Amino acid sequence: MNPFPIVKAAVTVKDAAVFYGMKVGRSNMMICPFHDDHHPSLKLYPDHFHCFGCHASGDVITFVGRLFNLTPYEAARKIMADFHIDPTAPSSAAALPMGEQLREAELKCQGTRCVRALVRFENLLKKEQEQYAPATMDEPWNDRFARACNALPQISQYLDDLFDADITVRQETAYDLISSGEIERIEKILAQERKEKSHGEDPCRAA
Repeated sequence: MNPFPIVKAAVTVKDAAVFYGMKVGRSNMMICPFHDDHHPSLKLYPDHFHCFGCHASGDVITFVGRLFNLTPYEAARKIMADFHIDPTAPSSAAALPMGEQLREAELKCQGTRCVRALVRFENLLKKEQEQYAPATMDEPWNDRFARACNALPQISQYLDDLFDADITVRQETAYDLISSGEIERIEKILAQERKEKSHGEDPCRAA
């Protein structure tokens, strides 16, 4: 499944700008986050943005990618998770018997839950990997850095499988993640991270 058209159809650049804490003024103008802007110079259009100061431009995926230093695919993943967009392709559920409709709805819900948790966990691991990287090759690895290095390849593979064009791959991946307890484990880690952050603690502190 290609996530790009789904994201662009569901979320405007203005939606993203407001969601990520930016103030949009009259005529959909705002301070540009991509250069040292003192007066609103970035214009939001229905399907793209353009800065008249630094000439940055693009669609919602470009906007979020530049905000968080993500690749287009990573930006699309983040938007789908943050805006709770169903990652599965449109289905013909209406033509299915009621039991199959309920089963399909359940599978979609499982897929959305997995994508949302995995994208947030991936972002956390990347922050830990950057924050706790050893200064030299001889320095002992921090536990959080080691966890990030070990876990990121597998998390990336899970997400690739959940965005696979083959619906069977997506469904089996979501089922395995939930039935094995892996998603519940990740959700607990994320909940603890949010709890520590709300109490003013460093959620990426060394274990």
